[in-house]
Amino acid sequence: MNRTASFSKALVLAATVVLGFLSVTSSRTAMAQAEDVLQQWQEQKLQFEEQIKTRVEAEANRQVTKQALAEKMNLGWPVDPPSKTSAQIKEELTHRINGDVDARYPKSDIDRYKKDAAEKYKLFQPGDEVEFVIRGGVGPNTNVKGKLREVQAGAILINNPSRRIARTDIEEETLARFYADLSEKYIERDLRVKMIHRNNNIEGTTKELQLKYYPQAYREAGYVPRRKEFAKSIKPEYWVAKSDVLDHFYEKEKAAKIDEITGQIRQDVFTEAGWIFNEKLGEWTPKVESQSLVSKLKKLLGKGDGKDEEEAEDAKKKDDDTEWGENEDDDKEADEGNTKKDNEKGDKEKKAGKVKDDKGEESAKEDGAKPETKPDEVQPAEAKPAESKPEANKTEKPTPPEGGPAVAKPEGDGGGEAQWGEEKKDAAGEKKEVKKEEPKSQNDLFDEKQ
Repeated sequence: MNRTASFSKALVLAATVVLGFLSVTSSRTAMAQAEDVLQQWQEQKLQFEEQIKTRVEAEANRQVTKQALAEKMNLGWPVDPPSKTSAQIKEELTHRINGDVDARYPKSDIDRYKKDAAEKYKLFQPGDEVEFVIRGGVGPNTNVKGKLREVQAGAILINNPSRRIARTDIEEETLARFYADLSEKYIERDLRVKMIHRNNNIEGTTKELQLKYYPQAYREAGYVPRRKEFAKSIKPEYWVAKSDVLDHFYEKEKAAKIDEITGQIRQDVFTEAGWIFNEKLGEWTPKVESQSLVSKLKKLLGKGDGKDEEEAEDAKKKDDDTEWGENEDDDKEADEGNTKKDNEKGDKEKKAGKVKDDKGEESAKEDGAKPETKPDEVQPAEAKPAESKPEANKTEKPTPPEGGPAVAKPEGDGGGEAQWGEEKKDAAGEKKEVKKEEPKSQNDLFDEKQ
């Protein structure tokens, strides 16, 4: 019986393999056809995309023009590239501004500053009339006036009336008229002060002229400020060519228009060609009636569930198995069903033989004879009869030897069958282990070996 079940299982498996191979072969053929169709679609789509690009470009150029945009931005028309570069403008204006500054502050003023400083701190000579104030004008006799008689290291002598004035009572700037080292010092200081004042004036005038000339020169050359707050700036990086500004915003407006009209033009091109938008593929395709072909194209395009090639192949195999109604679970259930039937049949036959052997053993006991045994067989020890409760009308449960086939359970004990030494479930769903029992007689073992 077991050989029959194994042969049935092998036959089912062989049929499954053959049918699966035919299914896979058919599927691969369909996929190859789908690839050819897809290639044709891609070639046609490339042609349509070129048409779409041409039509979109023409329509965008018609709706967006540089002249209209320039007038809208108050740039004037025509808008030409700058007539001068920023470097040329700077060079020209630097020369012009320097000329204006030199006219206002000639270099001859420096010689005049030196002459004035030397005259202001010229040294007094003996006999010259001098007049100055001592001690800062504090106290009596602070006003000194007369002819210089002599200049000493620590004092100055004056005649008419004769007076000796200590050097410490005279301020340093006044002493610069009497001592050469102090005279030179104050001449240099006076010249330095006048030059600082001159340079400050030149710097202020230069900035004033730059603010006057640069913005005007940039505008005349074809530039505009990057922002309104830079309208009076003299820095070249804050000015940009009007043509560059117009080109920038023209490209921006044109790109926006292209985005706006591309969708409608694409729909028009494909619709005019008789194509439709396939929601399953997410693509424009010709009208396709075969949904299986659409499904395969969807897998080729990688659309939908996002599985990789290996997962898609597993899913295809699963679909093929489902199509033929064969899978591993069905094979398993069929094998279990065949084994169950074989076991039931064997149990019935065994049970019938068991009853017959029991009757024969009783007859032999009455005659005082023993059952024959083979000399090479080892006789197992006789098992003690199991204690049983004295219940009326209850058939004793047969106990086959260890390793024997499954025996059907007598009626009235829950039904069903179980392999010896395995677990079974009772009516409450809990696992219940079937105990193994020793053979009750030698005839049982002998019959089993037969």
